[in-house]
Amino acid sequence: MKIAFATTDKININSDFGSAEKFDVYEISKSGYNFLDTICVEKQPETTQYSYKNKDTILKVNKGENDSDIAAVINALNDCTIIYTTSIGAVPAAKLIKNGITPMTPELDKEEIIGILDRLLIAIKGNPAPWLRKVLQKNNQSAEE
Repeated sequence: MKIAFATTDKININSDFGSAEKFDVYEISKSGYNFLDTICVEKQPETTQYSYKNKDTILKVNKGENDSDIAAVINALNDCTIIYTTSIGAVPAAKLIKNGITPMTPELDKEEIIGILDRLLIAIKGNPAPWLRKVLQKNNQSAEE
């Protein structure tokens, strides 16, 4: 499954959903995890849109708190199962959940991405918490379809 982390330094989860400029995306499975990509949010002038740059492809989207802006961000991260941010508003969180993406916030004020990936890997290999078990089941069903 793919997990996105809102980060400015590629080490810590240190951005909230609404103002995140970068999302690092990792793939995790029982065999381990690896970095896949960084999706960058680039603010364009007021007369144009925001853009997400995924590798060398730039996807033009709006970004903010209204419905179309949130939908564009969700579309940019649509193949992720979990998104970690320092905080997230109720509306974006509800829209993520509706689209099958679980929003998460770290337990500590400053949390390293690798630390979370290590804990998730241990949980996946062992006895996952109910929320993670549900996410894994949903992810397995999507992979089978």
